[in-house]
Amino acid sequence: MKTEAATTGQAERLRWKEVLSYCGGSVACNFSWNMVAGYLIIYYTDVAGIAVAAVGTLVLLTRVFDAFVDPVVGVMVDRTKTRFGKARPYLVWFAVPFSLLAMATFAVPTEWTAGAKLVYAYISYALLMTAYTAINVPYSALGGVMTGDSEERGNLQTWRFAMA
Repeated sequence: MKTEAATTGQAERLRWKEVLSYCGGSVACNFSWNMVAGYLIIYYTDVAGIAVAAVGTLVLLTRVFDAFVDPVVGVMVDRTKTRFGKARPYLVWFAVPFSLLAMATFAVPTEWTAGAKLVYAYISYALLMTAYTAINVPYSALGGVMTGDSEERGNLQTWRFAMA
């Protein structure tokens, strides 16, 4: 049965419950990432014992790496066709790996040599950023799927970023 909005050609407006649910997911994602971003450098230098210059280089190079990963994930999401849609499979598939990688990133074996700790930090942090991208890029794309109205999509993203 078609709704009145569907028969008149107007997009159905999102309910506040849907908007708040979408924003809540973004809050959770940003909360976990901000914890990583806020404490990782302190952890690497003060707990894991990695040199400050090495940590600075690590952060710079992994961000450059992430600049290439983001568009690749965007293309992958855009080309995904499943019965669950384009974005949902990524949210389901990468939630657990992201959690495990977040724990692994903060578990640098302190008894290892300086070089081995640095290699571990590079690998774990790069994988963590990739998993975060694999969750956050499709999550951002959900706004376009939730409503066909461009003004409402803009409002939805505004609420999302304001709450996150």
